[in-house]
Amino acid sequence: MRVLLQKYNGRNCYKITTNLNLNEQVIIEASSSTNAAVHMLLDTVQSLCYEGACGGNNNWELTGNTATDPAYNFIGTTDKQSLVFKTNNVESMRIDSNGKIGIGTKNLSCTDCSNYRLFVKDGIKTEKVKVEVASANGWADYVFRPDYKLLKLEDVEKHIHEKGHLPNIPSAEEVVKKGIDLAEMDARLLEKIEELTLYTIDLNKKNTELHQKNAELGGNVKNREEIIKTLLKKVEALEAGNKKIVDSKTSKNNE
Repeated sequence: MRVLLQKYNGRNCYKITTNLNLNEQVIIEASSSTNAAVHMLLDTVQSLCYEGACGGNNNWELTGNTATDPAYNFIGTTDKQSLVFKTNNVESMRIDSNGKIGIGTKNLSCTDCSNYRLFVKDGIKTEKVKVEVASANGWADYVFRPDYKLLKLEDVEKHIHEKGHLPNIPSAEEVVKKGIDLAEMDARLLEKIEELTLYTIDLNKKNTELHQKNAELGGNVKNREEIIKTLLKKVEALEAGNKKIVDSKTSKNNE
């Protein structure tokens, strides 16, 4: 096997050129006064070993691997440096030493997001998202409990005039500054829907009571109209009788 060593692109590095026969391997070992030996292994099936002795489970094939051992075979770092993935020589994704993942962004920290693992710039497009709620108390069914204090509509109107948004809902300025937690915001929006349901139920009850009262008043009015008609007929009869009496007396006086 012939190995050719030559300068690479005029830089301070070297290019090794060779043709491997079946089952042949090339092991490269380099060291300096400041760095320990670095080993690399290349073979005809595109197997690669880097850092440490080349042999056994340290081999890593570029076309797929079998019988891997996670203790030796993994993609990542063994120090506190981030693992960076590039496409077209531009960083596309990174995993930092704390396991946080950034896609399209290097900024994996903020004042109120220490518990978040995935940071994505420019949006996520997906067919399905499932948000888990830590406990039942995080959902809005408490609105239907007997001890829930439902605000009067007058108080809601006053809050809207003073604050410019619904009670227990963040303002636009807060959302721009802090963002929103999807699970928390869904629970708050459901809270408003359930409150609207209670208001609607109450209005329906009052509307039903008004219809009943109107029906009762309508019946009373009809009865009064019948009484008035009866009284008018009696008055008319009395007037007719009085007229006959008057006419009779007048006739006798004329005789």
